[in-house]
Amino acid sequence: MEAKDHYFKVGRKILTVNINSLSKKALLLYLLYCRSSNQKKNMGCSFIGYNGCKDYLGNKEAFLSAKKELAEKFLIQERPDVKTGILKTTAVEVLNFPDFIRKDNCFRIKLNCDHNHRTYRKDIKQYINIPSEVIDKGFLKALTINDIYSILFLYSETDLKNCWGVNFNSLHAYNSKNDVGFNKYCNFGEGFSKDIYLKDCVEVIKHNTYFIGSNDFNGDLLLGVKTLLNCQLFELIPVIIKSDPEDPDICVVVKEVFKGMVDFKNDKDHKDSYLLLKPDKDEKLIWILRARYLVKTPEYELFQQVTKKIYDFEYNRYHYFDISTSKEEKIKLIKEKDFEGFLADWKSSHYARVEKYFKKLSEDDIDKIIGILPDYIYGVYEDRYKQDL
Repeated sequence: MEAKDHYFKVGRKILTVNINSLSKKALLLYLLYCRSSNQKKNMGCSFIGYNGCKDYLGNKEAFLSAKKELAEKFLIQERPDVKTGILKTTAVEVLNFPDFIRKDNCFRIKLNCDHNHRTYRKDIKQYINIPSEVIDKGFLKALTINDIYSILFLYSETDLKNCWGVNFNSLHAYNSKNDVGFNKYCNFGEGFSKDIYLKDCVEVIKHNTYFIGSNDFNGDLLLGVKTLLNCQLFELIPVIIKSDPEDPDICVVVKEVFKGMVDFKNDKDHKDSYLLLKPDKDEKLIWILRARYLVKTPEYELFQQVTKKIYDFEYNRYHYFDISTSKEEKIKLIKEKDFEGFLADWKSSHYARVEKYFKKLSEDDIDKIIGILPDYIYGVYEDRYKQDL
């Protein structure tokens, strides 16, 4: 696995603790141990020592203090029995995360427990997957404890398969002054596909409010989210959600809205706007959170395939030039010297009726010709006749 695709596991129970139950240096060291553990080798132990932690923890005293705190709270255990080879350090095992008693602000430690090793049973979602780049790129250095727990919470709520980001039922942004999240911008005019020609084009409205569902997060989640957005660890993505006709409270994500997808000529002010075909009446727009660094699991691969198909479909829908809806282009073709000859090749009384209009062209004559000729004839002329000349 390439370094950029690597991810590690953190026990989901870490979200049950009070955010002041671990010092910042202990929390950082715990994540570093999780990052460097290999669940398939060496009893899942970490071989990282002070040299591998000093960029985050600074001096050795801080490292030793944090290590002692984690051991006393039974989050790690030194394993001198595990050979580390040429590395001059002691292997450290990250233990199964203990229960936390909130009212007493302490861990329930069972020293006589027969099995304290972390297990990785696939049928139990007991771990949060975190991409290693979050640590490797040094993002956590400048963050507060609240911010770090916010990262863990958001990754725990990420559902790429169903929500394409953080579960919008837990957290999303929206515009409180507009129920649907968009306003009419214009109509799709000449040249756009017949499927959307003359239909409403709408513009996404910027969010101004956050929805936060009920959760057990013990810090200031909104403050953490805003910080993570500012440091570009997460981003807000506009999506269309569709409500269930039998129960409007149940919604599913049906489409991501891509910036700059619709491009109107001579409209520089809205070139980078979120424009799209007006959604159906049972659909509205919200802004979901999505990590900029995603965990490369099979779910991620499926998410990539789905979003690419949606992007390609949307791109073709808005960028396909349909001559059948463009009067301007039809006029250009009619005025070409080869167009009359093209019509003469079509031995049909229907086309014979337009010959008189070529004797003296005026704007009225062209309108009559456009009214008589079927739309597909222009495509046939461009794609076949002109190519054969």
